[in-house]
Amino acid sequence: MQLDFLTLYVIILLNSLSLCTIWAGIVFAYRGLPGVNHWFAACVMTTAGGGLLALEGYGRAFTFGGIALVVAGFCLVWVGVRTFYGLRTDWRISAAITLVSLIAMSLAGQGRASQNVIYAAFQMIPLGLSLACLLRHG
Repeated sequence: MQLDFLTLYVIILLNSLSLCTIWAGIVFAYRGLPGVNHWFAACVMTTAGGGLLALEGYGRAFTFGGIALVVAGFCLVWVGVRTFYGLRTDWRISAAITLVSLIAMSLAGQGRASQNVIYAAFQMIPLGLSLACLLRHG
């Protein structure tokens, strides 16, 4: 049995939209809670990025745009964690992670396997930073 990527993308997109709805409710209910705006924006960005990735068959611009949004969204999760703990956030680090991910993707060529490795690696960087912050302050 072969995996149908279009069905997978639709399911992930619907799941992401439901998470956006939940985060919108959290932002509305807990306006003053530090970090929630960042986490909601991260959810919106990763959802939009996933939507662009679903259209990647129409050109590399969709792939690059989708990856940039997803990586930037994961960086926003890290920014939200730092904001939650009252720590200073340097937006240049998030911008650098996103920019370097795009450069790495352009150097990866057309090979889907190498693109997937780079894509996953650059998602793990801000998640690792978030985990380190949570373990240090949690």
